[in-house]
Amino acid sequence: MPFRIVVVGGGIAGFTAAIALRGPDRIITVLEQSRLNKEIGALISLQPNASRIFESVWGMKSELHGDARAIVDEGFRIYNTDGRLVNTVPLLSKKEYGGDRLCFHRQDLHDALKKAATSPHREGDPVVVRIASKVVDCDPLKGTVTLESGEVITGDLIVGADGIHSAMRKHVLDPQPSALPTGHSAYRLMIPTEVLEKEAPEFCSKINPRDPFTSMMVAQNCRLVMGPGRQGEVYGIVALVPDGEHRFELAKSPS
Repeated sequence: MPFRIVVVGGGIAGFTAAIALRGPDRIITVLEQSRLNKEIGALISLQPNASRIFESVWGMKSELHGDARAIVDEGFRIYNTDGRLVNTVPLLSKKEYGGDRLCFHRQDLHDALKKAATSPHREGDPVVVRIASKVVDCDPLKGTVTLESGEVITGDLIVGADGIHSAMRKHVLDPQPSALPTGHSAYRLMIPTEVLEKEAPEFCSKINPRDPFTSMMVAQNCRLVMGPGRQGEVYGIVALVPDGEHRFELAKSPS
């Protein structure tokens, strides 16, 4: 009998686990609750210790730099609120780290991982992906998960990779921990680089959105974290604001 592996969650973590677990005589099924199995728009980075495994151990260099359109991040640039560069922190070479810091659009990385997991050209059988398969319960002793439809799926190994609102966590940790607030809210924005260059030339004259650097602008307890994606086609911005310090004014009704 082949070893049966059930991965709950078809996101970046789920497909990464599936790739790592592929091998002879293993049947791997990824259960994804959505029907589209697509990541949403935002930028994400792989740190050198992770990219080294992807490229050197799993042989995914072509997928990361081709399909996923990775950018090799060369370091961090710190700006004041006037847009003046005050510090640069270069990343050490690949020789020092064993890998590069790679930046992606989340959807591109997700698609590349899904392609690798389901490819017939890797060791072991291709991963089976089941969409619209929301897991609502799990029995870790029996090795079963129950879907919202009532179907019960059995595995020799069950991997929980279903995110912050995990249905699996309570079956592993007792009492079930809740997510801890960080004290900050994050607001994400992604702009086509051509649009940014056209509409905000003054900004681009100080912070070039095509340079392969992560840029940060810090002011009191707030900061902007910015960087390019899709090999310079888009520019991602994350605004981190302390909770409780929002200043929103609601527009008055014309009536």
